[in-house]
Parts: sequence; structure tokens; C-alpha cells
Amino acid sequence: MGDDLGVIGEGSLVAVEGHLIDSIKLEQETRLVLRNGAQVFLALLPRGWQPRQYDLPAEGALLRVTGVGVGEYNEAGQWVGLNVLVNRYADIELLANPSWWS
Repeated sequence: MGDDLGVIGEGSLVAVEGHLIDSIKLEQETRLVLRNGAQVFLALLPRGWQPRQYDLPAEGALLRVTGVGVGEYNEAGQWVGLNVLVNRYADIELLANPSWWS
């Protein structure tokens, strides 16, 4: 997928590639923050699935995440971002490990 993540339809099954820039573990969910070109998006892991830190890819890894694309909108109703609702761990594919010098 290219740099324009805004063309994804609401509720569509999507596969999006991006470099992992952060993982956020909340009480009930884990979010992966990925960058595709200049755009940042979230992969939301299933509620209640709390991976151990070593189960998550390393920051900088190139991933392909597959799930339902859900647009994020500002108060004016303008599209501002993308969330991908991931169904299972197998929907997170490691394409490349991060470079050792980055």
C-alpha cells in the first residue's frame, strides 16, 4: 500500500505495511504504532490479549498488519488517521527485522 492511507474504506479488510515505531500496552489492550511513509497509524490488538514484551516485534521492524480498517476523524468529521483492528496474532506479519544500527 502506498503513502495515502486515507483511501481505505470504512469497515474494509485491509493489509497495511509500516515500520513499528512504538507499542503501547494499556490495561485492556495493546496498540502498535506504525509509520507508512509520512503517515502514522495504529494496529489495535484484540481486547484482553496482553502479549509479553518479547512476543512483540522490535521497534523499527517492517510489519504487514491485516484487519478491519477503521477511519479516525476529528471533530469536524475530517479523516485524520487509520486504525486497523487486528483479529489475531497471525495477522501481524514480520517482513523485515530492524537494522542493527538504527
